[in-house]
Amino acid sequence: MKEFAAGVLTTLIVLVAVFYLYFATGMAPVAASEKPMPFEKKLAHLALHARLDREMPTRVPLPPDEQNLTAVLTSTWSIAQSVTAFPIKNRVQLPKVSFRLPHIF
Repeated sequence: MKEFAAGVLTTLIVLVAVFYLYFATGMAPVAASEKPMPFEKKLAHLALHARLDREMPTRVPLPPDEQNLTAVLTSTWSIAQSVTAFPIKNRVQLPKVSFRLPHIF
């Protein structure tokens, strides 16, 4: 009887480990169109973070130094000034872009 209980316990431990590794390695689907599964929040975050860790670039093309951060802030501020409804001096004009829908039929 002890051997049977040990076998059942071992089987349960292996199943839980395989289930955990399936999500931790990023093999589980994380599509938004799928039906929610039990413990979806925990399991989806586990799979998502495993995938992000695996695909994270190892070399960043722009270092986060003061010059680059200032350039991003200036650019973002210029765009915010151009789209806001309040009058701001030196408003930047964004180009007008028109999109055409593809002919389907």
